[in-house]
Amino acid sequence: MIPDHTEQWLGQQVAESIIVKKRVCTGKTGLHTLRVLEQKIAHAAGINGSIHLDVIDDPQVNAFTMPGRRIVLLRGLIEASRTSDEVAGVMAHETGHVFYHDSMQLLVRLLGLSVLETVITGGSWSLSADLATQMLGLHYNRRQEERADKAAIWFLDKAGLRSDGLAHFFETLEKREEHSLSVEFLSDHPATIVRRHANPGSSSGASAMSDKDWQAVRRVCDEKTSTTDNDEDE
Repeated sequence: MIPDHTEQWLGQQVAESIIVKKRVCTGKTGLHTLRVLEQKIAHAAGINGSIHLDVIDDPQVNAFTMPGRRIVLLRGLIEASRTSDEVAGVMAHETGHVFYHDSMQLLVRLLGLSVLETVITGGSWSLSADLATQMLGLHYNRRQEERADKAAIWFLDKAGLRSDGLAHFFETLEKREEHSLSVEFLSDHPATIVRRHANPGSSSGASAMSDKDWQAVRRVCDEKTSTTDNDEDE
């Protein structure tokens, strides 16, 4: 029921409160590769409108979505991934949250419908940095996570890409958990091993990117700036 332009505006509010305070990665080739891949996944999902993707220079193994079709990957997640297909699996999972407007539901849960009614009807309101931080601290429920997992497999298969990357990424997380290494991604979600077995995906299909492009993605944070890359998604 929330108009797309309102969700876009709210997403911009969250981004301005959170992302601009972080070191955003600006490696052009790596960002281009990730954004092209994301648009391919979004097209397979049938999502109307482009998805904006940023990479933040942060060592946490994490990724998240914001309202207004925004996805953020953290450097630690890219570094922890063994292959480009693992990153593609995570991106497809986050695209599932975009598809189902899950981040918008989190914002409704945090702010309440009265505030959103004010925004929709043109009232004056702005999202504070504290509220934006609180939103990112909220977790999707089990149902939302499970359907985002299934959507990831569906989107990758439809895009003609191999869809076993998400399961391999879960395996990577399991190994890190065994050694008590920092893992924020899916930290409050259903058991990783359960999700790996429930969403094996398929090894058929094209790899997410070439070896050359994968190396560029691995170096995406070699160039850094304190503000977001405002170029349009390619």
